[in-house]
Amino acid sequence: MDWTSFLPPFFGVIAAFTLQWFASYLNNRRTRKTLLIQLHAELKLARDRLSESVGHTLSIASWRLAINSGRAMLLPLVVLDKINLCYSWLEYYDSEIRLVRQGASSSGAPDHEGKSRRASVRWKQAAKMEKHMIETIDSLFEEAFWPKESL
Repeated sequence: MDWTSFLPPFFGVIAAFTLQWFASYLNNRRTRKTLLIQLHAELKLARDRLSESVGHTLSIASWRLAINSGRAMLLPLVVLDKINLCYSWLEYYDSEIRLVRQGASSSGAPDHEGKSRRASVRWKQAAKMEKHMIETIDSLFEEAFWPKESL
């Protein structure tokens, strides 16, 4: 058996797989960096809206897109958990604000007084949640995994 005819194709296949892996690695790294920059900008916008006054709804479109597209899986699990926890709080706050607004808009309903009391309690909860969420976002911004370009 002549090894000289076998070696060039073998090393060509190995080189092709190595180049493909390296290109995929670089693409994933660039995608991960872009994702973190987008999430940082979205969290900064959410923090600014939370600082303004109580009652603003928040956009979490970049996070939902990252989850639904699978790009979030490019992040290390520890980073993914921290960001997911923060966005879970933002989503919960947003749903509370929507419920308060929905309860406030139902004036003239049979149980309007009860609904307005519940809305008042939820409004106070939302004000407390805002402070907690601002602290959560600030502590998340102190983490070392954010790219320097996003700051």
